[in-house]
Amino acid sequence: MLHFQNGVLHAADTAYPQSSAIREGASRVAHIDGLRAIAVTAVVGYHAGVPGFSGGFVGVDIFFVISGYLIINHLVGEMSSGTFSLTQFYARRSLRLFPPLIVVILASTAAAAFILVSPYEWEWFGLSAFFSSVYLSNFYFLSKEGYFDVSAIQKPLPHTWSLSVEEQFYLVVPLLLMGCFVLAVRKKISAYRVLSFACAAVFTVSLIGCVLATEPRNGNHAFYMMHWRAWEFAAGGAIGFLARGSYLADRRYITNVAGIAGVAIILATILLIDNRSWFPGFLAVPPVAGAVLVLASGLANPSAPVTRLITWKPVAFVGLISYGWYLWHWPMISLARIAQFGDPSLARDVMMAALAFVLAIVTYRWVEQPARRVRETADLSAHGQRFIAAGFAASLALAVFSGGIGGIAYLWTMRNPAISASSEGFVAASVCPDALCAGAKGQRGMLVGDSHLDRIESTVRREALRVGASVGRPEGVGIKAKVPPADFAIVTYRWNTAKWKIRTLEARLAALLADDKRRVLLIGPVPEFAYQAANCILRVERYGIDWDRCAVSRKSVEDRRLPATTALSQLAEKYPGVRYVDPLDLFCDKTTCRPHEDGNLLYKDDDHISTPYGSDRLYHRFKEHFWWVMSGNAAAIVSDGAPERSEAAVVGRPPSSGH
Repeated sequence: MLHFQNGVLHAADTAYPQSSAIREGASRVAHIDGLRAIAVTAVVGYHAGVPGFSGGFVGVDIFFVISGYLIINHLVGEMSSGTFSLTQFYARRSLRLFPPLIVVILASTAAAAFILVSPYEWEWFGLSAFFSSVYLSNFYFLSKEGYFDVSAIQKPLPHTWSLSVEEQFYLVVPLLLMGCFVLAVRKKISAYRVLSFACAAVFTVSLIGCVLATEPRNGNHAFYMMHWRAWEFAAGGAIGFLARGSYLADRRYITNVAGIAGVAIILATILLIDNRSWFPGFLAVPPVAGAVLVLASGLANPSAPVTRLITWKPVAFVGLISYGWYLWHWPMISLARIAQFGDPSLARDVMMAALAFVLAIVTYRWVEQPARRVRETADLSAHGQRFIAAGFAASLALAVFSGGIGGIAYLWTMRNPAISASSEGFVAASVCPDALCAGAKGQRGMLVGDSHLDRIESTVRREALRVGASVGRPEGVGIKAKVPPADFAIVTYRWNTAKWKIRTLEARLAALLADDKRRVLLIGPVPEFAYQAANCILRVERYGIDWDRCAVSRKSVEDRRLPATTALSQLAEKYPGVRYVDPLDLFCDKTTCRPHEDGNLLYKDDDHISTPYGSDRLYHRFKEHFWWVMSGNAAAIVSDGAPERSEAAVVGRPPSSGH
């Protein structure tokens, strides 16, 4: 029977069959460091933008296979011998993982104080650091979905999602394996069979779920969630049961070919797939299979050619410091990019990766090795709980400190006049005269759009209430959402990337305007910029350079917008109940488009206007057209004298009849 005594699992009867891998445990295997070197080099090369590393992110999958092999077989070895201690296991994991992480997060926080300038940068950093400290960053980054996106350069800690997945695996796998051993004893069956069945079941269910849940466009749960990555850990765990048998050991030509094939598969995935691929899904199978083949080949035949190659001292050394290099490389690359406006530079990013390599060596020497000596020499059976408690307390303290620094910096930078500009002048000047908007009372409106509509929604809702109208969003998503009864509609999208929405919109307009009293206001595309506006403007302020560093040429904007503006103008000309307003001149003079006005930010990022200043400014600029769509009164309005850059285009004026 199995029983616990002083936190240790004891086996009174271990007569059930065991594989050789279980009996031998999971002692250090030389070629694992070589495989780690391949994995970390792939990841760093991918993040640094090195040509040929387009699929380097598969290095994380290789790490998961390695962890699955080491942890599962180590636990099985201890449980089969009756010496497993849950307390000691968690104490060892805490001493292994947390000391380097705390150093990197603290150093990144210190560097951020000199580099980050905008509240949005601090928001991203503070939340990333908080969730990374408590090993929940995979949930946070899933909610943001920025790992493959351009905005990932604004987040110095997105790579910690994989550490969170591993930590969650460490929490679950000992309990699962203990359950397998208990079941084997109670049912008087082979523990090997129970473990094999459990491993196969986890592998199959998790892999199927991974394939089905891979959806990069709508929240890629398969990428970030531990349960959909569990098949990769299970694949590594299965190696210990299968690879050390006499069959493979006696057939070295098979192990030689397996090792070569494994490396070839890994290199092919690094070279051939990229971040546009639907990953993980089926595309994660090749790198996982390659890692399994390399590990199995080395275990069965330590003299195999590939094994000898990756155990070469320089390669193995990279594997030894791989954890530190993985931790350091992305904050270094990301913060350097942020400091230079996010502009790409292969030379700079490679230099940052090289500097991260040096810091990894320092971390290995002065942080990882001392922590390892503590793991090996301390009496974890007596003091393990203290190490766990200390690690837990340090994790919470780091989360509060780093997250708190981010929060304080966020509030402080929000006070910048460019960010906190008042729009009360626009609001006060946008009151619709009763004689014009009396007919708006009781009118019901519909707001249709994407995140670009989100930026003006609060302004439109507020102004609709002021004239007695009401507005709401359709039930469902996008153009095809269920339309409630409405007297008018206000529609805007990121039209530059939404040609399908324009095509679908015409059919929607025809149905909506079947009642000739209904009205539609189409708001055209706003200019898009090369930089996140708030970050760019506050950075040029710090550097003391011209704000037009953040501007773009009007011609480039017009060229990008032309297909959308042409189509929208044609719709407005075709349907008498439709008006189309083009906001281009609100942001651009004859040559240049700017994300700011009179020292105030009109944009939050590269294509979303700011709220409330930018949204109130847009509403004020086109207030007569908003009044028309809400009231149906097309009477001309005399300008209130507010300064305007120039007349913006208005297409499709309906007849001047009441609603």
